[in-house]
Amino acid sequence: MYGMLRDFFAPLCCTSNDTNQRAVASDTEMLPLMTAEPSLKQPEQSCCDDTHGRQCCCVLCLVFLMLIYVVNFASAAEFNRTTEPYTCDASKGEHVAALHNPDCSGFCFQAPAEYLGRCLDPNNVFGVQVPPGPASIVGAVISYNTSCLAACPQMSLTVAPDTWYRGDLVCGFSSEPPSGLVDLLQSLRLTQSLLWLMGISWRTTHPRDRKS
Repeated sequence: MYGMLRDFFAPLCCTSNDTNQRAVASDTEMLPLMTAEPSLKQPEQSCCDDTHGRQCCCVLCLVFLMLIYVVNFASAAEFNRTTEPYTCDASKGEHVAALHNPDCSGFCFQAPAEYLGRCLDPNNVFGVQVPPGPASIVGAVISYNTSCLAACPQMSLTVAPDTWYRGDLVCGFSSEPPSGLVDLLQSLRLTQSLLWLMGISWRTTHPRDRKS
């Protein structure tokens, strides 16, 4: 990743003096090469290979990454508040169901019933290997036409929507307060971005992971 950014920003870090010096050095190096036997061509040195160039490229890379974070922060959905804007909300008339432990401990996932039974139920008959969250639910119970909070009142909303899955089909709840790390990620609005990245392989493996 750094190499790609370095090559992209290298022209911005090259001063005219750098370019002239490289041109003079290139002409000087070509004289003996014209009379010498053919040899392997040496790779061209990048402007980012000297001290000034490295510092310049590092600064530009950091600025670029910071801009990406600012865009992510500004566009991130408001989580830990409500499920109302999303398909996983029980009031949407989508026949939403809740997947949870019999004693309502641990996680609870709320989604349209058909999707929940196919893609999140650890005991599904469709051959879907469910993600780690639903897989941790032992003796999973599906409560139909209800929400996680109605089935397990002690639950609290953790992420809405859960971007491990496509779209806004799934909302995640938990009976335990978030850990320090999770709380930090939520305050930085990085939870959904990380879930999306972690779920890429699963979504690729299960292309029918969608509302249809």
